[in-house]
Amino acid sequence: MKNIWILVLAVSATVTLHAQESGGGGGNSGGGGNEKNRDYSEGRNAFSIQALKMGVVAFDYERYVGSNIGLQGTAGLFGFEMAVKFHFKPSLQSSSIGLSVGTKFKTVLREFDGDLELKSVSPRVGLAFEYRAPKLFTFSVGGGIERTNYYDITVFPNEYNQYWWPYARLTLGLYMIR
Repeated sequence: MKNIWILVLAVSATVTLHAQESGGGGGNSGGGGNEKNRDYSEGRNAFSIQALKMGVVAFDYERYVGSNIGLQGTAGLFGFEMAVKFHFKPSLQSSSIGLSVGTKFKTVLREFDGDLELKSVSPRVGLAFEYRAPKLFTFSVGGGIERTNYYDITVFPNEYNQYWWPYARLTLGLYMIR
């Protein structure tokens, strides 16, 4: 009977030590604890391609830095953007709200040679909600303000006025996590 109690004690000690090593323990055990249930097994980097963002198409890269925060960079056909994203769950696969700062390029097609000419660079600040399905699909809706140039030919033919105007956006895309 004494040997059975020693065996039960040894097995329970082994199970307890194994749980602490795998991150299941709490406090300052050095094994990471549950650390707000963070699980990086799905990856800390997200790559996505989105339609209707910064022109026709845009490419996003997001790095999960922890504590439900991700940093995102976007490069599109007509601009670029940086965002701080606050995820609802401690994972890149969760939905998020992002605060972004970026630039939109406005171009015109020159009639005499068919080339694109850069007309203005418009800074923009915005807020967006992004929904991420458990696999592959992403959807975003948001808005903000951007500085826009409007030409007023009644004052001077070559001068323009700058205004802050609201903008709205809706994007659809695909993502993967690595």
